[in-house]
Amino acid sequence: MPNNSSSSNVAITQPSQSAGGTCLSRPFTETEKWLQVSSFLLIVVVSIFGNTIVIYIIKKNRRLHRSTNYFILNLCAANLMIMVLNTSPDILGRIAPHLGFVVGGLAGTILCKLQGFLALCTVNAAILTLAVIAADRFIAIFFPMRRAISSRTTIWLIAASWVAPALPSSLFLYVYRLFDFDGTLYCLEQWSPAIPLYINTIYSTVDIILFYALPLVEIIIFYGAIIYKIWMRKIPGQATSVNQQLELKAKKSVLKVLITAVLTFALFWLPTKILTVIALIGDVPCIMRSPLIRFVNLFLACMNCAINPLIYLIFSRDYRNGFKASFHCCRRLGCDFSHTRSQSMNMTEMTTNGRQKALTLSSFKRGEGN
Repeated sequence: MPNNSSSSNVAITQPSQSAGGTCLSRPFTETEKWLQVSSFLLIVVVSIFGNTIVIYIIKKNRRLHRSTNYFILNLCAANLMIMVLNTSPDILGRIAPHLGFVVGGLAGTILCKLQGFLALCTVNAAILTLAVIAADRFIAIFFPMRRAISSRTTIWLIAASWVAPALPSSLFLYVYRLFDFDGTLYCLEQWSPAIPLYINTIYSTVDIILFYALPLVEIIIFYGAIIYKIWMRKIPGQATSVNQQLELKAKKSVLKVLITAVLTFALFWLPTKILTVIALIGDVPCIMRSPLIRFVNLFLACMNCAINPLIYLIFSRDYRNGFKASFHCCRRLGCDFSHTRSQSMNMTEMTTNGRQKALTLSSFKRGEGN
């Protein structure tokens, strides 16, 4: 999702050309602009708070120093960068459209290119991280006797999740540049004449396949297989009413995390991807070019960054306990909650303890099997 640093207000007041004629749209009123800015600011605050607190919990809680949680930490870092690189320029453009790109000269050109490059790279890195998490959990469940992912392998996988999207995104280091319109600078894309426009079509097609469609298919397949295995798994020994209740509780907890993560990822990015596909197939209808549609697409995509950490804080007992302990520590002017215990199933236990022994109900209970 490349992000232009140009003022969104300036962009919407200019009619756009389509095959069927000119698409006319009215500029947003001041009330509408401030409602949009307020919505974005709310998402930014929630996203920064949620992702930062998850990173802090993982850092302080030694029980969370495992591969899956390090991938989650990487995802939170990507979410924070998405908010800074994609949402902040849009907010500034709606509040002060006359400012344009505030930095000029060589420094402004470098910042413009880096912003365009990193804005797309961070989004794709977040998507690949979700795919890596799904693969890590799949291996843990279906191959419980396999050795856990080492710290070195975890680092390599995290690095790969950034390098893989960085290579194709490097094209935007050339495409983005500063333009002067009536004394105001704007950071925009310019493909032609140096790069034919069909290259943009090829790039967009490959990007949506490699960094949305395929990761989504992988996530659905792996999580679907995990859900099936957990649901069909038999508890060793005689099934008592207590065991059945614990098993049902474990199943519900797993399903909440997996289904919520998949749905938020797929649904919140779907409008943006649909618009991209329509643009690749043919001319985008005027209704799809409307400023409101562009605002909703960006709003939903950025909302995913705010909701993602809330999923772990709501559905994971370890993260909830870490969240409570962090505020308890703040009141006591500092503490260490690395020994926080939880008594119910947690996804982290499912993805790590299962590698050390056969997957049983005890691997879903905190404190057992350690």
